[in-house]
Amino acid sequence: KAFSEANGISGHEKGASRVMKRYVQDAADEITYDALGSIAALQKGNGNGPKVALFGHLDEVGFLVKEIQDDGFIRLINVGGMWPHLLLSQVTTREGKEYVGFISSPPPHGMSAEDRAKVLPLENLYVDMGVNDKEELEALGIRVGDTITPRTQFRVLNNPNYLLGKAWDDRIGAAVATDVLRKLK
Repeated sequence: KAFSEANGISGHEKGASRVMKRYVQDAADEITYDALGSIAALQKGNGNGPKVALFGHLDEVGFLVKEIQDDGFIRLINVGGMWPHLLLSQVTTREGKEYVGFISSPPPHGMSAEDRAKVLPLENLYVDMGVNDKEELEALGIRVGDTITPRTQFRVLNNPNYLLGKAWDDRIGAAVATDVLRKLK
């Protein structure tokens, strides 16, 4: 749950790596970070056994604030590949403040039937933060370059073997490496 719900688009993995730290800190002899926020946890062992390295990546696909329009809508740019139509999202400022919005598009009733059947290009989408104008957004501290991540609450579905969450393909390897490290301790 914690791994899935953490925010950390490529190049901004600090939030996700801090979640991982909570789970490895008691099992690791050393924890280090790189400039992007990636985490490395080392368990030294007794020196007699084989050396093993486990890897997983913590980043997720998302967006950056590309432009703040006068009407308060945010235009976005992709970081990774995602189909963002009508996605609940979260903008995180450089100061760590988190604001919920949703990715939306122009209303379909103004489009031709042919255009309604197409996947909209990213430049036709925007983030609606529920504000009146640019000044209101800027008062929240939202700036060009801030991160936009999917906002998905982790859930166990009706069959408990199925889970709902985000960033599985990215974080499951890190979660497995964390679990192995803890079990080896």
